[in-house]
Amino acid sequence: MSNKQLLDNLKKVLGLTPKYEKLDQRPRVLGGVGLSKMPAKQKEGKACLKSTDLLSFDDTGKPSTENAQIIEGLFDINTGRQFRVFLDPAAELCPDSEISHFSQNTWYKLQLKNQYRATLNRTMSDYESPLNTAHWWPPLDVLTVPLGQNMSILRADYGMSTLEGIVYKMLAQNELNAPAFFSTVPLSSGLLKKSPERYKQAVEEINNYFCSYLTEANHYNDSAWAELYFRYNNQTELEISSTDGKATQILNFTERRVGKKIPHRDEVEQYYKWTCASAPLIYCTVTNWTLDADEAYWGIAPEPPGLYDSRWKCADDLAIGVDLISEYALKSASLNSMDDVNAGNAPQVKFADHFIHCFEKSDGVQQFIGGKDISLYWRDKYDEEGKPTTDKDYQLFTTVKGDGITHLWSLDIYPDKGIIDMKFDPVNAKFIPMHPVTPDLLPTGLNDLSGLNMQDKNGNLYALTLSADGFRLHCALTGKIWDIRHNEYILIDSASNNPA
Repeated sequence: MSNKQLLDNLKKVLGLTPKYEKLDQRPRVLGGVGLSKMPAKQKEGKACLKSTDLLSFDDTGKPSTENAQIIEGLFDINTGRQFRVFLDPAAELCPDSEISHFSQNTWYKLQLKNQYRATLNRTMSDYESPLNTAHWWPPLDVLTVPLGQNMSILRADYGMSTLEGIVYKMLAQNELNAPAFFSTVPLSSGLLKKSPERYKQAVEEINNYFCSYLTEANHYNDSAWAELYFRYNNQTELEISSTDGKATQILNFTERRVGKKIPHRDEVEQYYKWTCASAPLIYCTVTNWTLDADEAYWGIAPEPPGLYDSRWKCADDLAIGVDLISEYALKSASLNSMDDVNAGNAPQVKFADHFIHCFEKSDGVQQFIGGKDISLYWRDKYDEEGKPTTDKDYQLFTTVKGDGITHLWSLDIYPDKGIIDMKFDPVNAKFIPMHPVTPDLLPTGLNDLSGLNMQDKNGNLYALTLSADGFRLHCALTGKIWDIRHNEYILIDSASNNPA
């Protein structure tokens, strides 16, 4: 027998049992549009709620049940987040109901950090790349580009979990003072096809966030890109004949930068040699032109269609590749699904240390990667007397400085599927937002709300306001208004005052 039971029995024996029990106080709370009366204590023995007990609305605005303790399936108009609205503060979901705390949609929390301006001190991978026509050097993007490739995560293709401390060193810091950005468009696979307007809105709002801070004043430049011509890991020189067409493009760009031509004698074969002080031998240049829009973006291009811009590319990648990015973020945290995310591991569920980038504008072509100079020599195969030449006959044409600069802006990307619980607080007559994982993922603008403006997946509007004895819910599609009283929590047709 417990101590409390012994004490109760003793009171009875001694005749100390009180004649009555004091009732719970029922405070009257000043709400947004009137007084709101609420019990201060949960009713004893109240049943938990299953999925069929939650109030939702079909595409015609018809309610699924008259029980209005919890409203399910609507989205906040301002933040775009999916809500689960608890009008009854004592309502609880049944533990075995399998009601998910995560949506089929995804939203992003994006954070531009303050460090920027870096030089790359190595290529993104150690793969050898033999001399060929120049190809786009893309591993700083989130996704591949649609040039005969499958859509995939670039850093996964290159076997890099993160770029931090591997690819760059910081040369300067600038206080961007960029706050976190929370996307407002519910993203899902196939959104571009289902709703091009919503997809465009998603890309534009993310791009606008980037463009607010990554500006020309902060060294952003969208008129140059990097091309890799070759990389040889274990050699310091490369020789090639003029009969090999692979060298044509790189020679033309080099001549353009220098402003002169390599001397040629009619129909005389030549040899060219690139050399540097130490391995690897790399020739990666920056040029003043970029990919066309249809070659750069999987989803949509900015209007009017222009050239590659890493800010728009990042925004478009986030929208079109939302499932790939979410899966990658979970894998980075060694998790299998969003149900495994908790407050402890949530900071690791991110696409970490992504870099929006641009290349320093240059006069034509310059070496960009490697941090060391590379020299180009030439010689004719035969001299003017027809005798074969040797290495001693090579003449220096130019030395390309290894001083190319890129600018990198560090960006953390947090994909989030959490359904936000909006729980009514009877004391303050406000809705309290609660994230299923961590408050760090709550978008701004959800605090101190005494009413909610919501919409369904089709954009049909629902307004929830406080009334003198509870709440009032209005469906714009049907024009119907329901009253919902405290302690009862059922839909009442406000016109007839009868249960709906």
